[in-house]
Amino acid sequence: MNTTQPPASQIIRPDVVSSVPALSPLLIAHATKSLPTSSLFLEAARSSDALDESDLPRWEEDPPYMDSEPDSTLQEERFTQNLIDVMLGRRMRLSNESKVQRERRFAEGDHKLIFAELVDDLKEQIARWSAAIDIVGSRVSGGRNNRMAACWLQWRAREIYDFAREALVLENGGNPYHNNST
Repeated sequence: MNTTQPPASQIIRPDVVSSVPALSPLLIAHATKSLPTSSLFLEAARSSDALDESDLPRWEEDPPYMDSEPDSTLQEERFTQNLIDVMLGRRMRLSNESKVQRERRFAEGDHKLIFAELVDDLKEQIARWSAAIDIVGSRVSGGRNNRMAACWLQWRAREIYDFAREALVLENGGNPYHNNST
């Protein structure tokens, strides 16, 4: 039984019949961008107690963001980069918590249900991601709104990519949680 994570090339192969939706090369490119290594990212990835996250849920909404843009200063640039690091760390932590829950359910024998939920979620998330990329494009420079939209696109793509890999292993009868170190 093959329980290793499938490579990206297997995820986008159009000749493979699968219930798992295929991912576009653009989505995969966003998903495989490097994550930050800053102390803010690491703290946010570790614990919700480490930082004040009370203002972060607004950035969980689908872009585009229409907040008034602050003046472009070094301080604003630093603030936005810190915000991105915290958001990505928070999303990493929440993703890991969800995966731990699916791992627990897998151990209880919910394999088919987990697979069905992942595939349904993939379809919905791909549609949301595609709609957002159509609206905001791949703009990563500019003000806070564009940079936070790029952050949302990166994280959502990463989550879709991870769900697709997880679903493919489940579809092939494997255990995608055997190496889970979260």
